[in-house]
Amino acid sequence: MMVTRRGSLGPSRDEWRWVKVPQPTVYFWIVLILVTGAGESMADFLIGSPALDGTGPLYAVGALFAGVLWFQIRSPRYVPEIYWSAVVLASIVNTLVADSLPGGFGISLARAAVTFGGALITTFSTWYLSEKTLSVNDIITIRQEIFYWLTVMFAFALGTETGDIVSRDLGLGYGATTLLFAGLVSLVTAARSRFGLDAVVTFWIVYVLARPLGVCLGDAVSHPRGDGGLELGFFNTSIAFLSLVLGLMLCLGTPRGDETLL
Repeated sequence: MMVTRRGSLGPSRDEWRWVKVPQPTVYFWIVLILVTGAGESMADFLIGSPALDGTGPLYAVGALFAGVLWFQIRSPRYVPEIYWSAVVLASIVNTLVADSLPGGFGISLARAAVTFGGALITTFSTWYLSEKTLSVNDIITIRQEIFYWLTVMFAFALGTETGDIVSRDLGLGYGATTLLFAGLVSLVTAARSRFGLDAVVTFWIVYVLARPLGVCLGDAVSHPRGDGGLELGFFNTSIAFLSLVLGLMLCLGTPRGDETLL
C-alpha cells in the first residue's frame, strides 16, 4: 500500500515506482497534447487512404489498442513506451469512432458529446464511490487502472466531439479553436495556483480540455490551407508530433517530484 506524504504534491520518488501512470509534470502535458494531435492526424490519414475503407481501420486499431492496454495493465510499474503507445492508440480509436458516428449511425456531434459527457460523469462517480479518490497518485491496482483508462477513453471521446463542434459546426476554425482551448487550460491552471482549486479536479478538467486542444492543433497543422490548416498532411503531421514525443520520452521515463504541476 502506497502512502503519500502529508502536505506534498504527490508520492515521493521511491513511492512512484508503484504507480502505473506518469506524474502530471510539464513534460506530461506537452506529450499528451502532441500525442492526441498525432492520433487525430493518423486517424484522418487512415480514413482518407484509398487502400482502406469501411470499419477495417477501426477494428484493426481497436484490436491493437486492446493488446497494448493488456500489457499496460499487466505491467507492475509505469513503462513510458507501453503507456504512451496506449494513449496514441486510444486517440486514434476515438477519432475513428467520432468520425463514424454522423455518417454511419446518423448521430449528431452534439448528441454524441452529451452521451460521452454522461458516460464520463458516471465513470467518475463510480470510481469515487469505489476508491474514495480520483487521484492519479493512487493508480496502483488493476481496478484503479481500469477506472483510469475508462475515464481516459470517455474524456478523449468527449474532447473529440467538443473540438469538432467548436471548430466546424460553430465555424471558429482549427487555429482559433486551438487558441481557445489553450486559453481555457491556462485559466484552469491559474485557478489552481491563485485560488487553490483542488488538484484532482484541476487535473481532470485540464485532461479533458487537452484532448480538443491536441485534436485542433493536429488539424491546424495537417489540413489543407483552404480548410484553415498549414497543409503539412495527415501522415507527416502524425510523424512530426510523434518524433517530438520520442524526444521527450526520456524526461517522462524518470519521475521527478519537484516538477509536478498539479
